[in-house]
Amino acid sequence: MTIRANFETPYYTLLNDTAYRLVKDITLYPDAETARTDITITVRTDNGLLYFEPVHITGLPATAPYTISDLQQYTAHSLAGALSEKCSTLVTIEATAGETVIAVLRQEVWIHPLDSFPGIRAAKFLARYITPHHPYVYDIKRKTAANLQQYGFHPAFDGYQSGDRQRVSDIIATLFYTLKDEQWVYSALPPGYEKEGQRIRMIDQVQRQRFGNCIDLSLVICACLEAMDLHPLLILIPGHAFVGCWLSNKRLDVPVTSYKSEIVNRMGKGNEEILVWEATAACAGHSDSFKEAVAAAERLIIGDKAFQLALDIRTSRLSGIIPFAHMQEQETSATLLLEKEDSREEFLTLNTLPPLDTGTSHNIPPASRQQVWERKLLDLTLRNSLLNLRLSNNAIQFVNVNFSRLLEALTAGKAFTLINTDALDICLEKRRMIDTLHETDGLSRYAAAEMEQHRLVSAYSAADLQDVLTHIMRNNLLAIDETGANSLYLTLGALKWYDPKTPETCRIAPLIMVPADLKRQSALSRFTLRLREEDIQVNTTLIAFLVQEFNLDLSGLMTLSEDNESIDINRVFNTIRNAILPYKSWEVDELLFLSNFHFSTQVLWQDIRQNMPFLLQHPVIRSFVSQQYEADESLQLPEHTDTTNFETTEHIFPIDADSSQAEAIIAANMGKSFVLHGPPGTGKSQTITNIIANFLFHGKTVLFVAAKKAALDVVHKRLYDIGLDKFTLELHSNKSRKQQVLEHLESSLQQSKVLQDEAFLKAARNTAASRNEIEHIQKAMHQKQAAGLSVYELIEALTGTAAGQELKYHFPPELLLGLHARQLEQWMQYIRALADDPVFNTDYTTHPLAGLHTIHYYTGLEAFIAGIEPRQIQEIKNTLYNINDSFNNEQFNNISKIAGLVDISRVIRDNPAIPVKLMDPEFRYLYDDYVHLINLINSKQNIEKEIISKSDINIINLDTKTLSQEYKQALSQWFIPRFFNKSRIRKQLKPFIHPSLSDTGISELLEAANQYKNIQINLDNKHNKLLFNNIQKLTTKEHALDELAAYKTIITELQDLAAGTGISSFIASRANELPSRADITDIFPPATWQALQLLEQQWNGLQPLLLQLDKTFVWSTPTRDLDDVAGAVTLLQQHIHRLHAWSSFRALLQQGNDLGLQKYLQYAAAQQIKGDRLETDFRNSLYAELLQFYIRGNALLRNFRGLNTEKLMEAYRLLQQNFTEYTKREVYTRLLQRLPDTQYAQVDHSELTVLQRAIKSKGRGISIRQLLQRTSNIMPRLSPCMLMSPISVAQYLDIGLPKFDLVIFDEASQLPTAEAVSAMARGRQVIIAGDPRQMPPTSFFTTRKTEEEYTDLEDMESILDDTLSIQVPSRYLLRHYRSAHESLITFSNRSFYNNSLFTFPSADDRTSRVQLIPVEGFYDKGRTRQNPAEAAAVVQEVLRRLRTPGLRHTTMGIVTFSQPQQSLIEDLLDQAFAQYPELEDAARQLEAPVFIKNLENVQGDERDVILFSVGYGPDQAGRVSMNFGPLNRDGGWRRLNVAITRARKEMLVFSTLQPEMIDLDKTASRGVAALKGFLEYAAGRSGYREQANQGQDRLVWEIGAFLASQQYEVVYDTGRSHFRIAIAVVHPGQPERFILGIIPDNRNYYDSGNVNDRIIILPAVLRHLGWNLLHISAMDWHYHKQELQEHLLRHLAALLQAVEAPLPAALPPEAYIFSPDNLQEAAVDTAFLATSFKRKVYETATLSGMQQSGADAMLAAANREIVKNQLLRITTQEAPLNLGVLLKKIAGLWHITRTGSRIERYIHELIRELGIPVTTFSGETFVWKGGYTGTAPEYYRTMPDQEKRQVTDLCPEEIFLCLHEALQHHIRLEKAQAFRYLQKTLMNTRYNAACNDYIEQAIETANHTAQTLFIASDHYKLN
Repeated sequence: MTIRANFETPYYTLLNDTAYRLVKDITLYPDAETARTDITITVRTDNGLLYFEPVHITGLPATAPYTISDLQQYTAHSLAGALSEKCSTLVTIEATAGETVIAVLRQEVWIHPLDSFPGIRAAKFLARYITPHHPYVYDIKRKTAANLQQYGFHPAFDGYQSGDRQRVSDIIATLFYTLKDEQWVYSALPPGYEKEGQRIRMIDQVQRQRFGNCIDLSLVICACLEAMDLHPLLILIPGHAFVGCWLSNKRLDVPVTSYKSEIVNRMGKGNEEILVWEATAACAGHSDSFKEAVAAAERLIIGDKAFQLALDIRTSRLSGIIPFAHMQEQETSATLLLEKEDSREEFLTLNTLPPLDTGTSHNIPPASRQQVWERKLLDLTLRNSLLNLRLSNNAIQFVNVNFSRLLEALTAGKAFTLINTDALDICLEKRRMIDTLHETDGLSRYAAAEMEQHRLVSAYSAADLQDVLTHIMRNNLLAIDETGANSLYLTLGALKWYDPKTPETCRIAPLIMVPADLKRQSALSRFTLRLREEDIQVNTTLIAFLVQEFNLDLSGLMTLSEDNESIDINRVFNTIRNAILPYKSWEVDELLFLSNFHFSTQVLWQDIRQNMPFLLQHPVIRSFVSQQYEADESLQLPEHTDTTNFETTEHIFPIDADSSQAEAIIAANMGKSFVLHGPPGTGKSQTITNIIANFLFHGKTVLFVAAKKAALDVVHKRLYDIGLDKFTLELHSNKSRKQQVLEHLESSLQQSKVLQDEAFLKAARNTAASRNEIEHIQKAMHQKQAAGLSVYELIEALTGTAAGQELKYHFPPELLLGLHARQLEQWMQYIRALADDPVFNTDYTTHPLAGLHTIHYYTGLEAFIAGIEPRQIQEIKNTLYNINDSFNNEQFNNISKIAGLVDISRVIRDNPAIPVKLMDPEFRYLYDDYVHLINLINSKQNIEKEIISKSDINIINLDTKTLSQEYKQALSQWFIPRFFNKSRIRKQLKPFIHPSLSDTGISELLEAANQYKNIQINLDNKHNKLLFNNIQKLTTKEHALDELAAYKTIITELQDLAAGTGISSFIASRANELPSRADITDIFPPATWQALQLLEQQWNGLQPLLLQLDKTFVWSTPTRDLDDVAGAVTLLQQHIHRLHAWSSFRALLQQGNDLGLQKYLQYAAAQQIKGDRLETDFRNSLYAELLQFYIRGNALLRNFRGLNTEKLMEAYRLLQQNFTEYTKREVYTRLLQRLPDTQYAQVDHSELTVLQRAIKSKGRGISIRQLLQRTSNIMPRLSPCMLMSPISVAQYLDIGLPKFDLVIFDEASQLPTAEAVSAMARGRQVIIAGDPRQMPPTSFFTTRKTEEEYTDLEDMESILDDTLSIQVPSRYLLRHYRSAHESLITFSNRSFYNNSLFTFPSADDRTSRVQLIPVEGFYDKGRTRQNPAEAAAVVQEVLRRLRTPGLRHTTMGIVTFSQPQQSLIEDLLDQAFAQYPELEDAARQLEAPVFIKNLENVQGDERDVILFSVGYGPDQAGRVSMNFGPLNRDGGWRRLNVAITRARKEMLVFSTLQPEMIDLDKTASRGVAALKGFLEYAAGRSGYREQANQGQDRLVWEIGAFLASQQYEVVYDTGRSHFRIAIAVVHPGQPERFILGIIPDNRNYYDSGNVNDRIIILPAVLRHLGWNLLHISAMDWHYHKQELQEHLLRHLAALLQAVEAPLPAALPPEAYIFSPDNLQEAAVDTAFLATSFKRKVYETATLSGMQQSGADAMLAAANREIVKNQLLRITTQEAPLNLGVLLKKIAGLWHITRTGSRIERYIHELIRELGIPVTTFSGETFVWKGGYTGTAPEYYRTMPDQEKRQVTDLCPEEIFLCLHEALQHHIRLEKAQAFRYLQKTLMNTRYNAACNDYIEQAIETANHTAQTLFIASDHYKLN
């Protein structure tokens, strides 16, 4: 048998009494002898330090090894305690069977003494050295108790029972000072425990020797703390140990933690849970206070200091680690020094704060459009610096300072200069992060001292600091421009966290975001930092990330505070520290950064997350979510909008608007939502301004939203220009400073109200009348008349003919009156065809076929004519000759008669059975008799059948009539007579009837027999017998009646044919002659019938020929007989070759007749007008007649003279100009009238009061959001228009505020849908303005993260694209005004807008203002991605222009194709300005600053001159890559389109890249192709100088030809879009310019828009572009050509003689200019104050008391009239008046102190006599002035000082009027506010709640009639 064992070597005695064993396990390997025996295993050591329990084994297995692993081990404590050094021992293991030893194993093992600690791997066993029950610990504890009493604390060790952290801290501090008295001496003890183990001084040694190192002393302190019932911590860092202690009854989850964050996160200021301090600070020679000891320990653990572990003693005890047993008694001092000096020690004061409420998280369903929007708004990827901040050119770290003091200084408005550490000779590498410094660190103290001087310190070099801050500033300005929100934040504190995917990398996430402004005065000055007046916020992105990814519930931190002053930084830090405790390696660190963050969209995210149900109330948003168009009335636009004839006072235009703009404005006024397409320079901002003005004019509210500040600035400037700036509140994030907002509101509130007058309405009427007159004139010129031609078109067509020349042919007026366009076209086509006809151009009256009127020609007609056989006609004539004899020589040569004979023969042949007698002419009159006869025969036969069925037919021979009567009589008799009489009659009938026949049957039989005999009598009369003979055969047929009816039809046809052929008498004679049995075939003699049969056969052969001839030929003299036919055939066969030509000619003549031109054709024939002359003569004659006809029919045209019209247009221009100014004034005055009156601010807590107080306190204690919420009803009157960014909408406008009537989005192509929906939901109606061909949203500030589950729900690029995708209707602005030269827009118009923009040529149109400037240089592709040569060239051009006097005032912008090139130009320009500061000053004096931007962010900006730097180009090796950055992307062409449309006057393109270097075979990018085209265009190689061909307008051509004949060079159709200058006259001395533009009133001019377009806008635009213009009237040219030609030449001569352009004409004296300032001054001058129109002071009627006194005197009849007069005077002065008050006043005049019922009845009687109106309310009676009809009073009364009224003295009408006026200013009042105000105003008393019921009831009663208030349960509001 063999024994093997595993030993713990070396063995540490410290670890005894634990699972730690010297012998880990023993394995026995039995052999055959030892198998299945009983064995005992014993283990012993030779020194007896350890001993073991024997192990007994019964039946050891035979073969398998047997392992013992649970050996029981014991320690000899006395020996272990005496062990002072490491020693070896021999371990013996024996196996015995009975008394026999069968196996032995011996092993030498090293054993360490108790004070030898094995190292970090056994860290938890350090707790064994902590012996809280050691006598020395009790000694220290007693001393500490004495010190507690000395220091004024309760001398008790109550642990955590008080729950007071400060109490625990005081105990710990007292212990610290107690230990200092122990005079410990620090003494190191090698070696370091962290390597080979550490010798620990036991507590006895420390007590005896007073020596100890950091761990020795820390263990003793831990024992003291544990003895005081506190929970100590032992903290180990490399080479050092110190002490910690829990301040509350808490502990770690595990005994040992290696995560520093578990300690650090619980040390936060204000929320300290753990206190750490330096143990060695208690040693002799250290003068540190307890605070300093704490600071020393904190300094060792904060930041990135190395950390090993922390040992929680309490948790260790719970896990079974117990202290060593005390083994040696030591003497301890029993003397307690209770008498001490006054406390010299410094204790630690804790500021304990509860953590913030973290709230509850908000969950939304997955895979929804809402979630897509949220993910877009909140980037939760590690690319977001809010989650993963890295030092870069966009982020810099400053040395951490006291955050609270820093924030205090910033909120006080202090500016901090940003400096570096040159003074300390410290310079860190760029992007290297500084660890958190303790406040005692030297650099930290330096930073703290500098902060007191308002300087923040960075460890960067001066150059690096300037470089990084420059980048940060530029990026912030870019963000403000692009998103409308500040992106620059100073961040306080950071979370150090670890991503599970990359656990080795520490991530930094900022915590508190302080909005900042970074500025410098010049390129050489230092940067300064200020607090921006925005809310300080927690990093919401981080909070959302922690909630979503780590399930930490911190949603309550989303809103930190709305008052910056109340931010508690430590409280926030500690709340986060508590939340992240489950993540051991995470910690909150107090780091300080400055960086740009895309943080602002978090408010949008929060808005959508919290308010989605409100957002879905908007139909457009619902359509987005459902991804389908939702039908809504607001989304239905009319197909056409009349922009000429509209209600002038309904749709206003304070800025001149063209027709396309007017359409959009009118659509907006109609309440429609739509997309407004606004390509560059098309007046989008002025259209928006007009829309805003219209809504404000109608008392509505508008929210204008644009992300880019530039867009808001443009609209704000335009609103300022029209006087509406005071009613417009700009809350774009960049300008949302509370002070400015309040100052703006105050200035709005202080405006004086101005009375409205009739000037606006009068101007509106006059302008509309003048506009309509001009429109009617111009419309009359171009309106298509019935003939499809306008007057202008007629004049143009007649150009070249002498006006008024005598016409030889006059068209009948009735023909002109009915002439329509289709008919005119037919006329002209006909005339052209006739003029080309060969027969027409001969003497067609002598033509052989002149008798042939019409030929219906067809192919094969000639063959048909040639094939006709004349013998066919002759054969028929021969047959007819034989027939004539039968009909008394009647001649049948006539074709119609022959046809009749043939038809008679056919009918008789087809119907041979007709009785001949029916051919009698009388048959048609006897037809009814025949029918009657047949009916009688049928009835007789039916009755006969009935009789036979019941009896013998011979019964009819009886007297059946008598029998029938008798039988009926018998049946009515009583029984006996009835029996006998019936029997008698039956007996007579017995031979004939069936025996079983009933009584009824007998009656019916006898009746039938009677009928039968009556019919037979009728048939036997003579007439019926004659008729019967004629149709005897027919009566035997079953359907005789049907056949008779058929016979009637046939006989009628035969008789009609006979009459037509003339043989009626013959037919009648034959019918009479023939017998009755004869048939109709017998009517003709056999020979005649045979001849007729032959004729029918011959005629059937000839008839098709005759029909074809009749169908084909129409003769002037018709062919009526066979001879005519024979002659016609002969003629046709002789001239068969002329048929076709004659057919065509005759058809043309007939067509002319059909068209009504017969008389003109006769005139043309008479005048021998042939060929080409025909068309010219016809057109000139007709057009001249039409022109005169239309002019005569229109009164405006009848009296037209161009000069008069020019005067009319000039008058209209002045009217319109004045009306525009009056419109501005009207809008302004209407808004003034709606302003609340500040005198009403006295209502406590009303909205107006809140606003006034906020203004006075400068917003102290109230944020902008709160202010808007608390003034939600009056704000729409103060600022009915708000200009905001999408972010500021969510930031400042609560979703519960009243909705705006209209929301307008500008630059919508750059606004993502997710960022727009919040603002959209704030309004009822929405207009989305933008251009889908311009920039999509900038990608700099957004994430492109898309998850597969959201693919189908993804938004399109922008809100503009999304609205178009759901079919929101559109309005289009297509007139371009921005460019001062058409060349600046031409390329974009052609390349991107399909030339649909309406652009205008300039007077120097022959040259281009777009130039390509080649640059020698290269693109540094591989390194900097910059083009230095281009950048230098651009900067030099900027400097040149600033130096040149003639150029320095033009504004400039620089556009690059990439960010690196932009940065390079910015740096070079900064350097240049540093070198030439005078040029920097010149740049600052420009109207707009020089901007430097790239393709991604230039949209919305414009300047006079744009300098391009392409940047891309050949590299140093000359190679050109086809990668052009953003241009290669999808939609890159849109970026190019934006960039090349920014210039107003000139565009210079600096490029090392030439167009031929771009190889389009290597790229399919549309953007790159567009770039090549643009470079070619700029180089002058494509397109701009191409002019249009000469127009087709004959009048224009004639004017041009005249000028050419006068040696002037003219160019037709100048321009490159739909609008052209018809004739441009080249300046003789300056061929590159035009001296005159001639605009005729042609269709191009008329189609240029409405009256305003043509009369005002178009001339103004063209004159602005340098044109001299002359308007020429077509009617003047036509009727007064020579006079007009002379005028034209004089005008040109005057222009040539002018040396300089004339000065603008002075405004005529009748011109009006609106100025809000002047209006306000006038209001003050006239002392027009904003006072109440409905308030007056109560005036008491003044009456003298009566000399008589008493009731009797008053009631005396003699005094009756006196009392009545008194009543009238009082009521006239004081009504409405309570009757009780009236009684008192009357009684007082008569010195009566009390009024009784007698006096009351008397006064009532007098009131009735006087007819004084009386009303009652709530038991009170009120008297009124005479004439009162129930309407509200004109005013309410306030009481004079010291006078009061009772509430019952007030009638409901007066209370209601006072409240109503107050609500006109407050809009809404809480009922409590209203009651206080009414009592104070009307009663002049203190508030009395008892009056409220009366007042409330009075208001409800009055409103029941007025219906002008909305009364809720708690407030009043105007309806």
